[in-house]
Amino acid sequence: MKLEQSIPEDMQDAFYDSLEEMDFKRKRDKRSKEQQKRATDMLRPYIPKRKGQRNKELSAKRTRTQRQTDRAEKERREELDARERRLNADRLERDKRRGF
Repeated sequence: MKLEQSIPEDMQDAFYDSLEEMDFKRKRDKRSKEQQKRATDMLRPYIPKRKGQRNKELSAKRTRTQRQTDRAEKERREELDARERRLNADRLERDKRRGF
């Protein structure tokens, strides 16, 4: 007599269902890993900072030298405007004396 193993049909269905479910989960995990990879690729690379180092790229504050150059540029512009106003006033006065 030969011993035959037989699996009940409902257990076979459950086994194949669990295989399909495992396959579905594997595909879902692979998809989510790909989405995560795409999202992390879009981020800036992480660069470790030294102690006391600031992230100057994100800072909207102007540095001291930028403020100084802006102030110097403003003073230079004001001086040029004042010089131009004086020259125009001198020209008008000269024209009045000449009788134009």
